[in-house]
Order: sequence, then structure tokens, then C-alpha cells
Amino acid sequence: MSRLKTIDSVFLRVVRSFKLTEYLPGRRWSMALPMLLNLLPAVLAAQTVGDRMMIREATELRRAEDESERIPWGAFVTVVRVGADRCRVSWVPPQRSEIDGWVERHVLATTEESLVLLNEALRVAPEQRGARVARGELWLLTGKPDSAIDDFSAALRIDSTDAQALYGRGSAYLHSDSPGKAMNDLNELVRINPYWARAWTLRGEIWRARRDLDKAIANHDQAIRLAPNDPAALRARAVCWQAKRDFEKARADFDAVVALDPSDAEAWMGRGESHFANGDFQAAVDDYGEVVVLRPRDVEPRVCRGNVYQAMEKWQQAVADFTFALRLAPDNVPALISRGTTWFMTRDFDRALADYDRAVKIAPDDAQAWIGRATALKAKKNYGQALNDLDQAIRLAPKSQAAHGQAAWIRAACPVADHRDGRRAVELATRACALSNWQEAEWVSVLAAAYAESNDYAAAVKWQNKALGLVSQPAERELFFRRMERFQAGQPLRDHP
Repeated sequence: MSRLKTIDSVFLRVVRSFKLTEYLPGRRWSMALPMLLNLLPAVLAAQTVGDRMMIREATELRRAEDESERIPWGAFVTVVRVGADRCRVSWVPPQRSEIDGWVERHVLATTEESLVLLNEALRVAPEQRGARVARGELWLLTGKPDSAIDDFSAALRIDSTDAQALYGRGSAYLHSDSPGKAMNDLNELVRINPYWARAWTLRGEIWRARRDLDKAIANHDQAIRLAPNDPAALRARAVCWQAKRDFEKARADFDAVVALDPSDAEAWMGRGESHFANGDFQAAVDDYGEVVVLRPRDVEPRVCRGNVYQAMEKWQQAVADFTFALRLAPDNVPALISRGTTWFMTRDFDRALADYDRAVKIAPDDAQAWIGRATALKAKKNYGQALNDLDQAIRLAPKSQAAHGQAAWIRAACPVADHRDGRRAVELATRACALSNWQEAEWVSVLAAAYAESNDYAAAVKWQNKALGLVSQPAERELFFRRMERFQAGQPLRDHP
């Protein structure tokens, strides 16, 4: 058999076994050999060990050719994620094919297979800048920013103005907690190419992390001017508006995102948060419901929707969402705490205590779990243990208003004298008021009770008047008036025994 026929025979076996005939119109196999060589790394990545035997055979035949004819491919490689673990690897062959000219090739492969493909490409031709950038992007996708930085840096040594490499390395630096280095790369990128919208978006993310929301929004504005329909930029700006508590502007940006892509679960989540913060509970429930449909196995939207139901006093629906979330993730602490709070609000203190107990065991460093358990223990008249839990919460979260305020209440108004301590109550309540900028009526009223327990009724009346000025709801005002009457009569406050 002639040498050409040998090449054709092996080539035909390889192409047929890998189902690649879609790339090779007609039967002019030997003319298409350069194309197969471009595909070799992808095929190596995607096939079984037995099939690779034929690939190695074809490779050996190619190695018999003049090494100068080796085709350095990779300068036009792109990798696009198309699923949880699938990538579309595309490239334009670096030489015009005699069969069909300049035509983009592509192969679908898993992330791991795509990495094998690019490793082989760089083994053959280490200076292929496009392959370096593509592999860097895959390292980012697989959560390896340090490896990504190495590849992007190698690409930039080849061409220091490579915009994709600058953007990729900036992203990798951000993922490796080096925002200063990330900003340097992004600044250089927008200097070279001020029309790169995603660079402005990423700069905005860095400014938001630095708590400079105005600069963050300015960068996102520029990104949106360049790419008005980019969901990432709109979503990022919406998060900034939320941080500024401008929920109407946040909702408008999230509206735009879901209009562009109704399957964008993060946008539905964000808009639900904005509705919830704005008091539009039903709209929040609806948006979280969209996320539940999009991500039926995701715990977070069910916990968030349960919290909205809790605010609406729809206890049964709240418990149903929290319980479903716990079936999905039995050790989910937010779900346990939220369900415990719902049980507490419905006066099922035993179930509340059981959920809080479990949360404390799973997350002993979570101050909210200790605060929740303290409320249940107090309801069950276990005041000493409740104070112990609140002390632990204060150690874990020294700026917790709730921990200081609830401990002050027990010290000021506990029906069991052994647990009352007027001086300590004043200290704790003063701290709670300071942490809330003296704008939380509940803690100001607790401070009044603390002064009453200390036998300083003039101060008690003063602070109870201040608390009255902070409430407007009739039920709250009536409760605070009754407390005022006790202080004016020289009587301390006592919690219900």
C-alpha cells in the first residue's frame, strides 16, 4: 500500500470512529489532513483509551512528515461555557483550508476535556497566545484563579496589549482577593480600549467592594452606555442601588434584566429582595417563586420566600418553605433559625427551641442562633440559660443590637429577682441604643425600664417619652403609655411571669 493510501486509511478510520465527517465534506481525506491535526487535541480529550490508539497511529504518521509543516494552531481559540460542565471550544484554523476556506471549527466537550485539549495545544506550540487566554478562562471557570493568572500573564508577555488577557487576569486577581492588582489591569484595559464594557462593570464591582458606591455606579453607568442590554452590568448596578437603599432604581434595573433574560435567577432574586425591603411582600413572594421554578433544588429562594411569608404572618406557608429547604439541606442554618422564629411567633416554644438548638450545634459561631435560642429559653422561663446564650452572642457579635437589648430586658424586668441587675441593665440598654443611633423605640423603652429597676424614675420617664416619640402605630403607643404610667407611679416594670 502506498504511503498516501496508508494515511487515507488511518484518517478514514479515525474520522468515522469519532463521527467528525460533518467537518470533512466529500471524500478528499488526504487534503483534509491539516484539519484533522487541528482537531487532534479535541479528539484526544473526548474519546476512550481504545480510540486513542488510532489517534496515536495517525499522530505518528504525521510526525513522519517534515516538522516544519506542523501547524501552530490556537491563536483564534475561544471557550464558551454552555452548561454546568460543558464548553463549546471554537477556533479558526490558522491556514485557509483547500476544502472550505476560513470556517470556524468547534467541538463540545466537558470542562475537563477542554483543558486536556488546550494542554495539548500548548504542548505543541507553547507561545500560542489565544490558547493561553482560553485556558486561563477555563481555570477561572473551575475555580483556580492562580493558574488562570499564570496563563493570562504568559499571554501578556507575548502581547502586553491583549485586552482579553488583561480582562481575564483582572478577573482572576479579583477572585484571588487581590483587588488592587485587578484594578491595575482593568485601568490599563480601559486605557487601551475604553469601549470594553465588561471592564467597566468589573471596575464597578471593585469600587462596590471598597464601599464607594458612587464610583461603582458611575462605572456601571459607563458599561451600560456601551452595552445597554448587558444583563451583568444592569444586575451589578442594581446591587449598588440596593446597597444605597434606593430600591426603586434597583427594581428598575432588575426589571430590565428579567425582560432581557427571563431565566436569570439572580435577577429574580435581587428584585425579590428589593420588593421585600420596600414592603411589597406579595411581589417579593412572586419573584422568589420564579426562582423556585428555575432552581427547584436551590435552598436560598425557599428560605427567602419563607421569610416574606413570615413577615406577612402566613405562618403555615412560611413553615412549609423552611421545611422543604431543610429537606434539601438538613444542616442549613438560616432555614433552621427562620423556622425556629416562626415556631416562636406561633408560641410553639418547644419546636422553636429544638430548631435553635440544632442551629447552635451546627454553627456555634453564629450569634443569631444563640439569640434565637435565648428567646425560646426566656419564653420557657429558663432565664439564666437565656442570659448565658445572650452573653455568648455578645462575645460573637459585639455590635448586635438584639443581643444587648434582650439581655438588658431580662436584667431590667425579669420576674425572678436573682436575674435582675439595674446597673448592668442600663449598660446593656445604652449600648443597644447607641448601636441603633437612638432610633429604635424598643431599646429606648428598655433603657427606661433599666432606669426604673435602678430606682431612677425621672430618667425612666424621660426615656419612655423619647420612646413614645419614635412610634406611631396605635398598639405600640398604647403599650408605651402603660409603661409610662408605671414609671410615673414609681413602679418598676416586670415581664409576664
